[in-house]
Amino acid sequence: MLADFVSQTKHRYLQDVKDGKGGDWIVAMGNEAGDLDSIASAIAYAWFATVVKKLNTVPLIQTPHPDLGLRAENLYAFSVSGFGDDPAKFDVLCLDDLPKSSPFPSHKFSLVDHNRLGSYFTENNPNATVVSVVDHHEDEQLYKDTADPRIITVPTGSCTSLVADLIHSQSPAEVGIIPELATLLMCGIVIDTNNLKPGGKAEDPDRQAMAYLLPRSTFVPAFSPSIADTDPGTDFNDIPALKNLTKDLKTRKEDVSRLGTRDLLRRDYKEDTLTFSAAQVSQVRIGLSSVPVGFKAWIPQDKHFQNAIEDWIKERNIGALAILTSFKDEKETKKKSKKDEKKSKGKHKRQLLVVIADNKDLASKLFSGLEQSSKLQLEECSFEKFGAKKANGGFEGVFQAKVYKQGNVDATRKIVAPVIKEIVEGLPAANP
Repeated sequence: MLADFVSQTKHRYLQDVKDGKGGDWIVAMGNEAGDLDSIASAIAYAWFATVVKKLNTVPLIQTPHPDLGLRAENLYAFSVSGFGDDPAKFDVLCLDDLPKSSPFPSHKFSLVDHNRLGSYFTENNPNATVVSVVDHHEDEQLYKDTADPRIITVPTGSCTSLVADLIHSQSPAEVGIIPELATLLMCGIVIDTNNLKPGGKAEDPDRQAMAYLLPRSTFVPAFSPSIADTDPGTDFNDIPALKNLTKDLKTRKEDVSRLGTRDLLRRDYKEDTLTFSAAQVSQVRIGLSSVPVGFKAWIPQDKHFQNAIEDWIKERNIGALAILTSFKDEKETKKKSKKDEKKSKGKHKRQLLVVIADNKDLASKLFSGLEQSSKLQLEECSFEKFGAKKANGGFEGVFQAKVYKQGNVDATRKIVAPVIKEIVEGLPAANP
């Protein structure tokens, strides 16, 4: 059982950390946003390294245990992958399981779904070494001398696809992927690619991974024996079980009605430390929060919206926060036919809110650069348009803020983050 592997590995690791033997382990982890892609990839890579490569490897979730419940889609993926329905009993290694003292108790790391080791793991840890990378983001050209494998494939819809391919290509015939792990990886693929919908985010590695995983997953009993003949050319949208899985995951991901502003900000959050060349060179930390709800529905529901954002900036001690919204237009249009009326959801939209703390030079450079970006195609809006009672959204004093509609709705955080990096550091951004 996958849950048993994760639990037993966690407790063996923690015991070795307690005994001063944390250096004997490799820590496999996704990025700090803690999305399904990162979590599934970390667990799968740790299983591969442990079972196939015979290396002591533990998956680490860069999320405290109390925050696991912020992502309902993750909880559902865990449940269909054999972990049970009670998140309090998900016995996975999280950041708050580890001692808070510096340095980090291990020095060997496997990175999935990102390719730069965070400062939290390198501080006072001179032997910190990245021993492998599997990712689908912009290649930052690091760890070429230490990482094996070092797989960075762009574009790929889901990092779980790359981990699945690694397991497929490097596992001996007698070591087959366990069904629960195949299911967990499938969950990552379908939610990131909308079930490999043609014309969407899915690429060849995603289709190849699904063709490998599906016949080996817990979904096999729902199919005829011909499922073993699945090939990458299959239209996975025609498979009812996968359509239902995708719908269930998306419904849970998009329903954030129970979350307040602080929870929405930290639910899907990343940080980056950039070198800002102004009057003098300095380091600035930028936070990016991805939120699946529009400002017009969000701001009027929280009278402390602006205060919560300012408090989060202070709590994280960051110089700027970019909030990226992605949602369907709240309005619905009716399409009439002779037989009946069908409703179709509105268009996909994106917005961007940028709040900068006590740095006029950064504000001037970042706002100007964003507004000139052809990759984002931003249109500045008034805060009142989205239901705020003040023209500046209530941000004042040391805080400066602007809110935009985003013309390029295909520009996800994987596009926005490099654009911000290019603007702040004054360097050309690589193609994401």
